[in-house]
Amino acid sequence: MEIKIKHKWDVDKEEARRIQKDLRKYIDLKNRVEKVEKVGGVDCSYKEEKVKSAFVVCNYQTLEIIEVYTTEDYITFPYIPSFFAFREGPAIVKLLEKIKEKPDIIIFNGHGIAHPEKMGLATHLGIIFDIPTIGCAREILYGNYTIPPSFPLASTFIKDKDGEVMGHVLRNYNNGLLFISPGHKIDLKTTLSVIIRTMKKEYGLPYPLYAAHSNCSL
Repeated sequence: MEIKIKHKWDVDKEEARRIQKDLRKYIDLKNRVEKVEKVGGVDCSYKEEKVKSAFVVCNYQTLEIIEVYTTEDYITFPYIPSFFAFREGPAIVKLLEKIKEKPDIIIFNGHGIAHPEKMGLATHLGIIFDIPTIGCAREILYGNYTIPPSFPLASTFIKDKDGEVMGHVLRNYNNGLLFISPGHKIDLKTTLSVIIRTMKKEYGLPYPLYAAHSNCSL
């Protein structure tokens, strides 16, 4: 996969915020996905200063794993809420640059536009690779929501302080909550339908993301 928009990653917090604000003008929340055949999942794990990233591609209809890619690197940016892309981004970029054929959608273990600058990990990397992306996390970062009804795949909205809908809260098959939001080149409705379609009863995460998580342990 080819990077379409490049910027420095080794920056301080102030420069990171400036980059986020600059990238916002590229956000596209219209559905650009005509047909979904392959969906990818990306996750990372840490051990001291090391990070291992995994990218798994699944068949969208069967959820059969087609390809698995991994890479190891070192973390240079500290953990700061709302700057997650600058911590994991460099390692994920190196991993995705190995991929010759893009999937139709990539699900990231992080947020999309449900972020103070609408620039979560999924949005940030969706923009620089120009690919449809979705953010899926176990904890909320930004916004307000009501708790979904207590049955599997029930959902409610995530809204910002002005009441604008930014994403969905989805109850998984294990009675846990997932916070999902569009990343780039996908709309709210499609975001929810893709996540529901890729859920399996055995796992708490959409399967491509679960598979990536299972392959990134250090």
